[in-house]
Amino acid sequence: MAYSKIREKLLDGTFSPNARLKEFELVELCGVSRTPIREALHRLAAENFVLINRNQGAQVKGWSKENLDELFALRAMLEGYAAAQAAQNITAEQMIQLGTDIEKIDEALVSNLPFEGIMQIFLDLNIQFHEAIWVASKGTRLIEILKHLVDQASVAHTASKFSLERLQESHSHHRQLLKALQTRDSQWAESIMKNHILAARPLWTQSGLDPI
Repeated sequence: MAYSKIREKLLDGTFSPNARLKEFELVELCGVSRTPIREALHRLAAENFVLINRNQGAQVKGWSKENLDELFALRAMLEGYAAAQAAQNITAEQMIQLGTDIEKIDEALVSNLPFEGIMQIFLDLNIQFHEAIWVASKGTRLIEILKHLVDQASVAHTASKFSLERLQESHSHHRQLLKALQTRDSQWAESIMKNHILAARPLWTQSGLDPI
């Protein structure tokens, strides 16, 4: 329970990069003793979400430029591979679902909702779209690795630097991806996915990450 609660707060940005994680505050948050808190922190450290320093306690992992470059390179490579595999394995039903996600994003982008509402809809459907492609790749181990990478990115996220134009640009990649999958073109799908991931890199800074 302690692990799940702390991890949830890491992922939703409650604990920002480099923030100290004080045991007494976590005890109060989770409603458990210090022992399960310490066990949870060691597990999160093993998953590269937090750092534990002797005599200094735990803190949320910070992200250097080199860390971010590596994260993007890995995501681009692995998600590109997932898209290539999906082009060969995706079912008609899965393509229909991707098309539905695209239509929902289209509707959100032209809606009269406040920008924050549009952005949240986009982010939710965006990860749903990506995860559907992972599933279509039929790579069980690949999905586990990608999920871990995306979760690490979420931990480092502090503030979005989106604009409506940036969302529309990113969404155009979704349409191209669907076309590549529909034509079973693995190379095209891989290329689009890599460009989609790497195009977000300029929006990420040492102080925070953009989860697209």
